[in-house]
Amino acid sequence: MRHLARLLLLLLIGTTGVSLAQNVAPQAAQSAAPAPKSVATTAEEANIELRVRRMSEELHSPFCPGKSLMACTSYQAYQLRQEMVTMAKAGKDDDQIVADLKVRYGTEVANPPQPWYTALVPFLPYILGAIVVLLVLRSWLSGAKDEPEDQTVAEDGVEAERLARLRARVALPDDE
Repeated sequence: MRHLARLLLLLLIGTTGVSLAQNVAPQAAQSAAPAPKSVATTAEEANIELRVRRMSEELHSPFCPGKSLMACTSYQAYQLRQEMVTMAKAGKDDDQIVADLKVRYGTEVANPPQPWYTALVPFLPYILGAIVVLLVLRSWLSGAKDEPEDQTVAEDGVEAERLARLRARVALPDDE
């Protein structure tokens, strides 16, 4: 128990040090960063970055199958995103950039339209769980109704003889 407490304490101290180091690094990078450009240029670049990010999240990566261009971590995907920024700075709109990428990489870049029933996918586990619960409740309740109310099991001869006498007494007519 004492070893477990020491291990947890060391783990806590170690993760705190890592998180402090991660928090210090951005501050050092900010102090070494050059002075900001004019507000208009910065806002324009931010708008371009936002447009490219939005397009990158919607387009499939030709370098990482099954991932969006934004989620792909390959260097080629990074270069393609930088090219998209350059095209946006050159004055191309989103449709022109996507059309240029389709020409170079084929239709695998475009995100196909999704059918209507894909909206149900996040709710599928809840739907299936509800069906299972209803089936279990239904079988449980119907099983309780099917059981006879009096299930007396004679375990030995004495109980069987007593049960036979009670049945005989109940079967006698009330002429007495």
